[in-house]
Amino acid sequence: MKKILLSVFIIGLVFFFACKKDGSSQKANTLQFVKTIPGGCATDSTMHGSRSFEPDTVIWHISNDSLSVFVGFNAECCRKFKTDENISNDTIYMNISLLPGPACNCLCYYTYDFLFTGINQPYYYLVTLPDDKTMAGYIEP
Repeated sequence: MKKILLSVFIIGLVFFFACKKDGSSQKANTLQFVKTIPGGCATDSTMHGSRSFEPDTVIWHISNDSLSVFVGFNAECCRKFKTDENISNDTIYMNISLLPGPACNCLCYYTYDFLFTGINQPYYYLVTLPDDKTMAGYIEP
């Protein structure tokens, strides 16, 4: 009886260590925010008279381990916005919020390019724009 129990115990240990993951194949979450680059009407006041309108959009691009998330949206001219970002688990949150101040009587296309480094796994993203607009998607390197 002792031989049977000892055999079962040894077989159990073998299976335990054979099936245990050592984590070496799992990649660590190393995504880090670098900076946000404003563009469009956010930086060029001469664009305020332009009559070209683009759709609200998010376009992401990966090069090596760097991720660029381009966000473009239409809003009233002469507005000022602030950006912030947060990475939580498998989701990147990007927020563009309106700062107090006057607006002009026209529409303009604002762009912001969120730059990250260290992407080595898939992420969801959620972009929140003024007026409670949101855009979401999935990034797979």
